[in-house]
Amino acid sequence: MFLQELIIQERIPVTMTFFGITQSIIILCLIITNSFFVKEFIPNKGWFYLVCILNGVSFISITISHTVPAVTGDPELYKMFSLVGAVAVLSTLWFTFMGATKDIFKLKHDLGYSLLGAVNIFILIGFIFTFFITISGSVFPNMVVAPDQISNIDAVANKLAFYALAIMDSPFDPVNPFIRNILMLESIFAHLFVVVIIGRLLSK
Repeated sequence: MFLQELIIQERIPVTMTFFGITQSIIILCLIITNSFFVKEFIPNKGWFYLVCILNGVSFISITISHTVPAVTGDPELYKMFSLVGAVAVLSTLWFTFMGATKDIFKLKHDLGYSLLGAVNIFILIGFIFTFFITISGSVFPNMVVAPDQISNIDAVANKLAFYALAIMDSPFDPVNPFIRNILMLESIFAHLFVVVIIGRLLSK
């Protein structure tokens, strides 16, 4: 996201298409890693194959929305591909979140393993709400960004979600009341998770 801001402000001589290709490669690596991770926590092959299909849909949608000029230049097309990609990613992240949470809370591990798992789950909370905000902005116009700025929806959603992990206030003003309520819910959930995980680790 930091690199994207530098490109938008023309601070570095890189095109958004090149950035989109680079982002797609990184996403592909993360998807492969996620698939291996989820496989350890989903014994049912049918559910695992569903996760793989959702990963494939998310990769294709995100790649098209960030690299194809016909899509990046058309707000409606971009919004459609962004919505499909966000729904697919949110679904796979939910499987990952449930698997990691079950592993941390139901099984006994050493302190280092538990701390690393807790940090990953905490970051997952931010990503889950990022894509939930992206879906809201894609379905309802003007909820997150103006229609002519729809290509920035993922960056804005990311800033909103990860800002809310620390405090309940928003980095932007004004913010749609529905989005503000989502951010408040995220902040409460994240802070409760920290309290619960600390209690869990201290009880070992």
